[in-house]
Amino acid sequence: MHSRSFNSLVVWVVLASFLASLMAPVNWGVAAPIVPPAPGPAQNQTDEGTPPLIEPVDGSTPQDAVQDVLEDASGAEGEESPEGLLPITIGDNLGNGAQPEGLPREIGVGDARFLFDRLVPLNAESLVRIAENPELVVYAASEAAPFDAVYVTSVGGATALARYLPERLDAPDMACPAEAVNIGTLDANGTLYIFAGLEFDLSVDALQEVGESNGQPLYIDPTAGEPFPEIFVADANGLLRFVITAGDGRPASLADSLAFAGTLFSFVADVTDQIDPASLTKVGCAGPYPVYADQEDATAANRYVRAGGRLFQFSGEGAPLDAPTEVPTEIPVVEPTAVPTEIPPTEVPPTEVPPTEVPPTEIPPTEVPTDGLTAQATEVPADVPAVPADNATEEPTEVPADAATEEPTVPTEVPAGATAATPGLPADIAEAAAAYGLPPQVEVQNTSYVFTQIDVDIDIEALVEIDVVTVNDLELTIYAEKAFTGVAPVLFCVADDGAVIGRYVPAAATAPTPPAELPATIDVENTTYVFNQVNVDIDIQTLVEVNVIVVQNVELTIYADQNVDGQPSRFFAVAANGQVVGQYVESSLVVTTTQVTPQPTAQLQPPAVVATQAPDAPPPAAVTAEPADTCAGSPGPINDQGIPAYLPNRIQLGGIAYALVGPESPGDAGELTRIGCISGFEILTTDQADRSEVIYLRIAGQGSAADAVYRFEAAVTFNVEFEVTGRPQRITTTEQQFRLIDTWLPSIYSSTTVILFVENAETALPDVFYAVNVYNTVVGEVVGEYRQAEQNAQPSDEIVAAAEAAGINPDLTVDGQRYLLVNVYSPVGTTTNGFVTL
Repeated sequence: MHSRSFNSLVVWVVLASFLASLMAPVNWGVAAPIVPPAPGPAQNQTDEGTPPLIEPVDGSTPQDAVQDVLEDASGAEGEESPEGLLPITIGDNLGNGAQPEGLPREIGVGDARFLFDRLVPLNAESLVRIAENPELVVYAASEAAPFDAVYVTSVGGATALARYLPERLDAPDMACPAEAVNIGTLDANGTLYIFAGLEFDLSVDALQEVGESNGQPLYIDPTAGEPFPEIFVADANGLLRFVITAGDGRPASLADSLAFAGTLFSFVADVTDQIDPASLTKVGCAGPYPVYADQEDATAANRYVRAGGRLFQFSGEGAPLDAPTEVPTEIPVVEPTAVPTEIPPTEVPPTEVPPTEVPPTEIPPTEVPTDGLTAQATEVPADVPAVPADNATEEPTEVPADAATEEPTVPTEVPAGATAATPGLPADIAEAAAAYGLPPQVEVQNTSYVFTQIDVDIDIEALVEIDVVTVNDLELTIYAEKAFTGVAPVLFCVADDGAVIGRYVPAAATAPTPPAELPATIDVENTTYVFNQVNVDIDIQTLVEVNVIVVQNVELTIYADQNVDGQPSRFFAVAANGQVVGQYVESSLVVTTTQVTPQPTAQLQPPAVVATQAPDAPPPAAVTAEPADTCAGSPGPINDQGIPAYLPNRIQLGGIAYALVGPESPGDAGELTRIGCISGFEILTTDQADRSEVIYLRIAGQGSAADAVYRFEAAVTFNVEFEVTGRPQRITTTEQQFRLIDTWLPSIYSSTTVILFVENAETALPDVFYAVNVYNTVVGEVVGEYRQAEQNAQPSDEIVAAAEAAGINPDLTVDGQRYLLVNVYSPVGTTTNGFVTL
């Protein structure tokens, strides 16, 4: 038999519900159905464009006025190009828009401005050279303006072609790429992707298919890293492009800031529920997404970007006003102050030019048919909900643009008036906690934890008391599984009457949005830490400075708790302005807590047996009450080896995989403590080993009179790093990484003991069958690989012995065709979505 070692590159991941349902259709989270919008003024736009927002007063043409605004805003003059080519303008200090090193975020070509979008695998020889300077060469599909896109590379071709999309400053009513099709968002295992337009520069031949939805193939760029920055959906309209977003729904191009019309704007907030879209007017496009300004004053400091059905506010200098006729031709650049809308006086007082009233752009709603991609639909609203007018006029707090370049001044104690410490909690958490009379959030050792669920099978006596806190006049006793410094993966909060025990996990599990000065994650000592909260009352002098890192060109000073042994569970990052302290917790703590308390989802559930309890089980009468003596379910009859028929071979508890070792005498197992149930078995911990290493199962109700307990030891736990529709695409252990290369489908043939899988379900008699043994459990125990053989061929003695040990047949006969066993794959661990066999 060909043995498969742990280092093998072939790993099987078997999905329980996949087995049970016999391959239900793939269900991607593509949101709304796809339908082209009805033709309208935006689609019938001519080369004329609409009048500029600011009319020139010096007799120049509208295009001249727009170009003057662009040059003044960028601080860079157009560079000379060879004769017959358009001039190039490069914007300075416009931040990071995910553009490659050596290329600008924004480029001006002739009278138009363009923003970086992505690299494309095009051949420059198929394009037309339209502009060039000593550093860059610009191409387009044709030499006739306006250009739907330009393609930029460094002189000499040192970089690939980078696609830049027009900002449409002179024709803002033209549809931006993300407005071309009315479609919602795409959800891939909790990672949100938003629509970014139809993709015309890539073909499916250059992409890798990873699945389908209702017959529509789904693709990724195989050259990109993971998690995949883009997912493409093949549709009748074309290749739909979706881009990954951060926790707050912003795409990578807007994660750091907004560059628009030569001006850098800093992110302020998601204002979907605060700003009335009727108060805004469209002023152009930021890559694929439409950009809006305040209708009352389009030159104000605020810009708003609509992406993925959300409205994001950015703040910066704002577009400068046209110069009056009496101002000299050489206009000095005015440095921004802390309040962007205030301009210090110059030698020549400017003539106040009232803004031109621009009516709001009305976008008629598009009818969406009910067929097509409907799985996990997230409808994009036609309009952002309106709020009272007084909310729409509030000025956001802005961080000066030069704050990132200042030397960090670390205060000994952060002032209480700094950024709010508590991120907004999801409404469902607050509602669930209130239903049980518990607070949605607690603070323990300067770390915030949020409510996840009620536990009725927790033995408080087996936990360690950490603290007693009072929240909203409610006294809570805080427990943990063991003493800790910094952050615990889970806490248990008990009200003073002892009737309710709430489970709380670090706030990072809810993916809170950090303030603009801080990133969502940091890497310290090769470990990733996730934003948990802002600390406004931490004394920096009680911490230890351990590092200074740079994230997205922003310098952060990193602090840790004193006297911590080993890798710290949390770090504190101080922003460059010294006024914001963000707390970051180790990402493994967040992953673990998410696995322990998964949110309801339509995705496939873990096939490994997970500890559960009856939904109507009553809570204990008091904190110290003894747990119930019985668990729901039957252990089944006892076989000749003393093993109950329904005893699982593998279980998963608290994100840790355990495998059955065998029965033991209760006297040899040490002092046992019941912590939960699995079907008709009690879960027990022992004082002889840590819970993360050993647990026991015991038939419910037997207690100390049990003849045997069943020992389980920790097995290999595989982390699912990327998943599509319940199918892991990449899994890892602490030492190795495996990537999906093949998916096998259920055959039309099966029996009561095995389910057969094939490469192509339409092939009746394939060369290879994979048989999953489900004799003892629907999850499956081993996988046998069978290959076609001659009618009289016999399996080797080694194969026969391996088959007998695994409980499968050494041969199969399917519709008269004989198959012999050639490999046996045995389970070695679990993931949150299946068990793994090698």
